[in-house]
Amino acid sequence: MATMVIAIICFMFGAGLGSRHRVFVLIPAGIVAFGTVAGIAFSGHFGIWRLLLTELIALTALQMGYLVGVVVAAAMKSQKQKDMADISTKAQRLS
Repeated sequence: MATMVIAIICFMFGAGLGSRHRVFVLIPAGIVAFGTVAGIAFSGHFGIWRLLLTELIALTALQMGYLVGVVVAAAMKSQKQKDMADISTKAQRLS
């Protein structure tokens, strides 16, 4: 259960980063996530294998979230540009 919650949080955090920052932000974000997950795992008395699996899942979720954030941000930007082009076309027809 704790691993799933950690994965969801990392995914959402990655999506937020992907919508605003370049790919190089994943390096410090991965380090922070690694340390945070390690702290949670040690306080929850995880075994070494469960710790490693949780770290792997968290970092993968962070990267997958980043990719989803990039795709969503690009789609929104494309839609905004399309809307602006439609508005300018309509404005030219009116004048």
